[in-house]
Amino acid sequence: MSSETSSYRQEISPVEKPVQFERPQFGASLIQVGSLIRAPQARNNFSVTGKGLTVAVLDTGLRTTHLDFEGRVIEQQNFTADNGGNVDDASDGNGHGTNVAGIIVANRFHTGIAPGANVIPIKVLSNRGGGSFSAIRDALQWVIESKSTSHYCCLYVFR
Repeated sequence: MSSETSSYRQEISPVEKPVQFERPQFGASLIQVGSLIRAPQARNNFSVTGKGLTVAVLDTGLRTTHLDFEGRVIEQQNFTADNGGNVDDASDGNGHGTNVAGIIVANRFHTGIAPGANVIPIKVLSNRGGGSFSAIRDALQWVIESKSTSHYCCLYVFR
């Protein structure tokens, strides 16, 4: 690592208690969010489709069988103990990660910001919404080292 890049490196220590947030009783739907962020206008004005890009979504995972993501889940990683700790199973037992991914790449029943992009769900938050900074750190390191694609947009959400 060069001295130029090492000056930006900062270790993230694990938190003593898992981060936990409560599910909101009423969340914005994908349709509402698309309107709020003016996704249709952005796609039309700038001809944005996401084609050729891959988005890594760091969250509670993804319901990979959802038709809005059909044929575009190219890989998945799990950095939690959920799903039997299987590193290749980022199934979402919460729904938050699926909603976040939908805002970005949905393309069937709803249309996300980049409906032509592929997606890699990376499960860093448990089905209960908790997680650790070490899981996020390890997931980001995996994204950096992954050679499966050349373009990533990383995202995770804590409230």
